[in-house]
Amino acid sequence: MTWDDFLDNRHGSGFGIQKREAISKYPLLSKEALSSRDYRFFEDCFPNKEKWRLFDEFKGHVAYLDIETTGLSPWEGSITVIGLYDGEQAKTFVQGDNLQAFTDEIERYKMIVTFNGARFDIPFIKQSLNARLDQINIDLMYPLKRLGYSGGLKAIEQTLGIFRPIEIGNIDGLEAVRLWFEYHRKGNQRALERLIKYNLEDTRNLKGLMELVYERLKE
Repeated sequence: MTWDDFLDNRHGSGFGIQKREAISKYPLLSKEALSSRDYRFFEDCFPNKEKWRLFDEFKGHVAYLDIETTGLSPWEGSITVIGLYDGEQAKTFVQGDNLQAFTDEIERYKMIVTFNGARFDIPFIKQSLNARLDQINIDLMYPLKRLGYSGGLKAIEQTLGIFRPIEIGNIDGLEAVRLWFEYHRKGNQRALERLIKYNLEDTRNLKGLMELVYERLKE
């Protein structure tokens, strides 16, 4: 059923008059919001498991996003690196260098694609950087689970035949923390370079996963 189907009464005849009138305002509001590209409307009213439907409409304004931290919450850790990929260009924001510039950069986008971002990346950034982050957030963990893929991002990548470069293939969350402290405390620039490469691989792989999710669920 499409919004127009419902408004044309082709699929809404099973509802009572009051219920139909109550529901009818949402297709109308949705059509208006889509026409004006009001992404905030859809972020507020779409559940996480259905936000994948919006990808095709906003894919020209999407940021694939991943963060590295020293802890599991803003109260026990801090953001060390934020990686952002727009489908063509990758950008990195590093603590002690240009991390605060992220808040201005992210305002350019209407959609953010993450993995477990609804529970981790987005609230962590909001609390740590006082960023608004009101864009549509497609958290791929939810639609991937719907398709039968569960577990962490790297486990799902391997199931789908996505393999990382050898030099960063063995890095996990704990190793990412170790690399940060190796750089931050000892000035090991090579450790930072490996951490950044690991982080940006996450963001680039999110693009392929997003496209796979959209096509499979659309079918």
